[in-house]
Amino acid sequence: MGQKNHKHIAILKREIETRVKDNEQYSMRAFAQWLGLDPAYLSRVLNVKQEISTTAAKQVVRRLDLSEKERVHFLESVADEKRCSSLKDMDPELTDCDK
Repeated sequence: MGQKNHKHIAILKREIETRVKDNEQYSMRAFAQWLGLDPAYLSRVLNVKQEISTTAAKQVVRRLDLSEKERVHFLESVADEKRCSSLKDMDPELTDCDK
């Protein structure tokens, strides 16, 4: 999961930061629950330790008030991460996802 372009993670982090600015008591746990995700799972996704599942990505996109352009960027970023992961599984020398 060394891909450098994690637009979906940046969108999630931006949303958390916005909510914390509005309410300093707001937590990642509350955000995860609002998204319908396990807090530990969200933490692993945000720290690039686990890929977000397609199901979770669709759920997040439905919950967040994203523009059409942001929804496309979010889902393309998730798809790119999965593509790179699959290529690396098949042959790590075939992909330049880490660059």
